[in-house]
Amino acid sequence: MPHTSETLSQFQTLLQSSHPTFGCASVQAWSIDDKSLLVEAILSMVNRLGINPYGKILRTGSASKGLIGDSYNDEQRTSIIWSTNLYFGLNRDPQVIKQATDALRNYGTGMGISAAATGMTDQHVEFEKAFAKLVGKDSACLFPTGYTANLGAISGILSANDIVVIDQLCHASIVDGARLSGATIRTFKHNDKDDLANVLSQEQSAYRTTLVVLESVYSMGEGTAPVADIVKTAKQYDALVLVDEAHSFGFYGEKGAGVCAEQGVSDQVDFIMTTLSKAMGSIGGVIAASEKHVNLLKSASRAYIFQASISPADIAAALTSLRILQNDDSMRAQLWDRTRYMRQKLLQAGFDLGTGDGPIITPHFGDKDKLYAIVRSLYQRGVQTLAVTYPIVEKGRGRLRFICSASHTYEDIDYTVNALIESEREVNTCFDKATQQALSDQYAKSETELLSLKNWREEFVRYLNGNLPSEEKPQPDLTISVFLNSANAPVTLAVKIGRAYSVCDEVSRLAGCELHMASSEALSALLSGNVQALLENICHAGCLLKGQTEVFVWFVARLIERSVSRVHKNDLEDALVDM
Repeated sequence: MPHTSETLSQFQTLLQSSHPTFGCASVQAWSIDDKSLLVEAILSMVNRLGINPYGKILRTGSASKGLIGDSYNDEQRTSIIWSTNLYFGLNRDPQVIKQATDALRNYGTGMGISAAATGMTDQHVEFEKAFAKLVGKDSACLFPTGYTANLGAISGILSANDIVVIDQLCHASIVDGARLSGATIRTFKHNDKDDLANVLSQEQSAYRTTLVVLESVYSMGEGTAPVADIVKTAKQYDALVLVDEAHSFGFYGEKGAGVCAEQGVSDQVDFIMTTLSKAMGSIGGVIAASEKHVNLLKSASRAYIFQASISPADIAAALTSLRILQNDDSMRAQLWDRTRYMRQKLLQAGFDLGTGDGPIITPHFGDKDKLYAIVRSLYQRGVQTLAVTYPIVEKGRGRLRFICSASHTYEDIDYTVNALIESEREVNTCFDKATQQALSDQYAKSETELLSLKNWREEFVRYLNGNLPSEEKPQPDLTISVFLNSANAPVTLAVKIGRAYSVCDEVSRLAGCELHMASSEALSALLSGNVQALLENICHAGCLLKGQTEVFVWFVARLIERSVSRVHKNDLEDALVDM
C-alpha cells in the first residue's frame, strides 16, 4: 500500500475532543470490524471517566427541569436542564399536548408514506401555508426533520454543474446536503462578506446556479450573523441564498419571523429554513420559498419524495406552537429577559462569554480537562449542561453550553451560576498542576523499561503469527514503532505478507504508525495490554501519535483481540482447576 499523509495527529485531536466517539468513528480504517473494536474501547473509556456527552438520558421532567440519568450506570440526578433547544418550553404546554393528543386519536400514530404520496393531512397543509405567510414567502415544503430539510433542499436545488458556497461554520446538514448535490463546494470565512465576494467573483457564471448558504444564528454562541450584508453581497453576483433560521425562528423579528425579517431581507432571501424541534418543541423541518422553487423541491428532493411524512401528532403540536408564537409576544419577552439576566450574572462572576448575544450562552475555558471536570461537578450539583472543545470550536476556547429558555426561572439561573462558581473553584483546587505537567514531560527511561518493551514486542509478534488469518484472508503490510525517547532507536515490529517480524528491511516503505511514550503510565498500559488505559494516556498526551490512522486502528484491534484471548485462556484454566 502506498504511503498516505500523516493522519494520526489529527486522530489524537479527535480523541481529545468533547465528542471522541463521533470523531474517531469517522476516521479511515482498513476494516469496519477493527474500527468497531476501537470505538467500543473509546466508548468504554469515556463512560468510565464520566465524559461521555451522549450518555445522559431524560427519565422524567419538564422543559427546564427533570430527572437526568446515565444510560451506562445507575446514576441519576434531578437537574436543571440547559442542554436542549426548547427555547419556549412548548413541548410541555397543555394546549400543545392536547392538540397533539387529539391528532393522535383522529389520525393514528404515523402517516406510513411520504408527503408526496398521500402523507399529508389538512394540518400539514395548514402549517406550510401559515409558516410561509409568517416569513413572507409564497409557499413552503415540510420535511420529517430539520436535518433532512437542509439535506433535501440543497441536494434538490443543485446538481453536478452548479456551485454551493457555504459559511465555514455551517451545520453538518448543510455540509452533507452540499456533498449529496454533487455541486462544487466552496466556503467563505465565518460571517465575512468580503471573503464571500472574493469567492463569488471567481465562480460567477451564466452557465450554472450559485447558491449561498448561511445560518442566521450559529449554534455555538457566536451571536447573530450579518445576514443583510451577506445577502446583499450574494445578490451582487446573482446568487440564490438559503438562510437556516433554526436557532432564531420564534424569537427574532416581529411575531418571531426570524432574523431575515428583523434585518429586512426576507424578500431577497430565496429559501428560509427552520426546524420544528426548537422554538416549536416538536420534530420536523420546513423550507419556505417562492411557489416555483417549492414546486421544484417537491418534485426533485429525494428526502421529500422517499421519506415518510411527519406524524399527525408532531405536526399538530408544531402548528399549535406556531399559532402561540405568532400571537404571544410575552413568551419572547420572557426568553430575552431570562437571557439578559443569565448573561449579566455570568459576566458579573467574571466569566468570558465570547461574542454571543442570544439565548445560547457559552462561558469559555482554556483547559479542556478542567472543563470536563466542571461538567461532572455541575451534574453532581443538579445542573445538566455539555462541554464543547476543539475541533468543534477553536483551540484553547472550550466552552460550556447553556441554552436559555422562557421556562427557566430566576431561581434556576441563580442556582446554576452559583453552582458553576463552586464547581470551578473545586476543580481548580483538585487539579494538581505538578501532576498535570508531569503527564506532558518526558520521564526518565531506564534500561529495564527498554528491555521490557523488547520482550513485549517478541511476545506480540508470536501472538500475531499464531493468530493472523490464513492466506485466504490477506493482511495489510505495515510497521509499528514505539519510541521511549528521541535519543534511542524505536522498538519496531512489522507485518509483511501475513507474517509478523521483529526485524524487517522494508520498514521505511511500509505504512506505519509511531507511539511516542511521554509517561510511564502509557508504557505500562501498552505492556499490560490495557487498551483503555493506553487510550486515556493518548487523551492526556501521555502518548503521542504519528503516522497513519489505518495502521493504528489495526494495531488497537489486535491489542483488544489479544486481551480477550487472554481472558478466555484464564477462564478455561480456572474451569480445568475446578474440575
